Amino acid sequence: LGLPLLVYVSYQVVQLISNANADNQPRNVTMSNITTVSATVTWTTDSKTIGTVTLKEDGAELSPVIDTRGNSKRYTHFVELTDLEPSATYTFTITSGGTGYTSSGDVSFTFETAPITADTPTPNPVYGSVSGVSTDDVLVYAILKDKTSYAVSATMPSGGNWIMDLSTFRKISDGSLIISDTNTNLVLIAVTGTDQGGILSGAYSTLFDSNGKLNSTQSFSIGSNTTLYSYFPTSSSQDNTEEETPVEEEPEEEVPVEEPEQSTDGRTFRIVKDLEWQDMVISGVTDWSAG
Repeated sequence: LGLPLLVYVSYQVVQLISNANADNQPRNVTMSNITTVSATVTWTTDSKTIGTVTLKEDGAELSPVIDTRGNSKRYTHFVELTDLEPSATYTFTITSGGTGYTSSGDVSFTFETAPITADTPTPNPVYGSVSGVSTDDVLVYAILKDKTSYAVSATMPSGGNWIMDLSTFRKISDGSLIISDTNTNLVLIAVTGTDQGGILSGAYSTLFDSNGKLNSTQSFSIGSNTTLYSYFPTSSSQDNTEEETPVEEEPEEEVPVEEPEQSTDGRTFRIVKDLEWQDMVISGVTDWSAG
């Protein structure tokens, strides 16, 4: 009896450890709020856990950065990285539930900060609330509907409003600023956990009033939703430019060079084919003998 019972208990322990690791695994890892000197890493987990992000710079790991909301267990995770260099590529490790993760499948955790440009963005703050949620375990994203930009993201205090600045939209292709207006088509996404959240979609003027407040006719309906992250761009890399097809130039026609020919009497001559043709007919003169 003792041996089978020991084997069974050991099996159960292995199962519990495996399930715990699966529940703590980072899911829906997303880069947002990309600037020249900062970026935000967000993700979800199937169980409440503590998560941190560790940057690697020049081959050395920096100090871990905790969630901006504090070092508490959550389903959603929001880590802001600051004091970065412009146009620099960084790799990072997510530590979740005590386990480090450097990739999701075959995709390594990496991002590039935006380049310095002469453009000066005009602040465009928007704000609102998420109904039916009483905790601060909420992430809110704003994304261009055409998926050409990185997302802008924010957290929401318990029972409060979320606020974000749409002037920080950056193109995925080259990191340049995107200026939005009242006709810009947006998608707003609230996330409260893996496959849990709500979606709003429409033009800026439909979603917000003139002060940037979410219209009272718009509200996040939180529930089970497996399509939340289908609205995000598939690429998180700024190196997303299309490869140009090289244009093949037509080769110049080579003019054959005539080799000198040797005459029978010892003299050398060559044939010249590029003589200019001149019209020998003089207008109005038909009798050559009279010329």
